[in-house]
Amino acid sequence: MQQSRQLSLSSFPLQLSLQLSMAVSVLWFLAAVATLAYKGITLPYREDQLAMEIVMMVLVLVVEFGSRSLASRGNLLEYRGPLLTAVFISFYPVGFLAYCIRWQPYVLYLDLVMGSIFLAIKGITILLTLSQFMSLSFVSQTL
Repeated sequence: MQQSRQLSLSSFPLQLSLQLSMAVSVLWFLAAVATLAYKGITLPYREDQLAMEIVMMVLVLVVEFGSRSLASRGNLLEYRGPLLTAVFISFYPVGFLAYCIRWQPYVLYLDLVMGSIFLAIKGITILLTLSQFMSLSFVSQTL
């Protein structure tokens, strides 16, 4: 009796990078809130800008969680749509991280380090997601 096996196309490195990205995003959020509290207390920081940055950080965390959920679902179920949607959604956190690293009024060394780490892991995750999307596209065309 020969048992037929179906080829699994889900990507373990993508799943690993998604988990790592979520853990780093939570750590980044905690560090960013702590640095914003420090900046608000010790530096002449405008209150409206401080509130806007806190709201934007919460949105980054929510978007990051949604992006991770979509990419994980697309990877495990081998669907291309959620993978591509996750890549497009990921550009908002990347843009805000660039703002935090480069254009924020006061950039502390902790902001720079945590933002750069988060940005690097986010870039790797986006590349792995695109790679998984392309491999699923290639396999669906050959079948």
